[in-house]
Amino acid sequence: MDDSHRTLWLGVIHNAIRDACFPVLSTGGRNLEDREQFRETHKRHARAWLNGRLQNFEDVCRMAGVSPSLVRKQARSIIRYYDTYGDYPEYFRLHLSESDRPTSEGSLGEHSPE
Repeated sequence: MDDSHRTLWLGVIHNAIRDACFPVLSTGGRNLEDREQFRETHKRHARAWLNGRLQNFEDVCRMAGVSPSLVRKQARSIIRYYDTYGDYPEYFRLHLSESDRPTSEGSLGEHSPE
């Protein structure tokens, strides 16, 4: 698989992680309560997909050339950060291959909010 396909599937994974924290949706109903309910449903669905409980998670990881277990581990860290601090670490870098080594700069686990 060429790099453009790998990039596409990595984008699917990145979007799922973002959606698991704060889905940005333009639909879901006319009133605020309906939109919030739709947003929460979408968030739960993204989290279930990242945990491998829904169809095609492992296929997407395979097409992205990454380990499903590493994706789950990184996603859990990012979601835990978001749930704890109410903020999405915009600077984060996923370390999805065995050869990637987290550095202190940009490593989610070493960040503490100000």
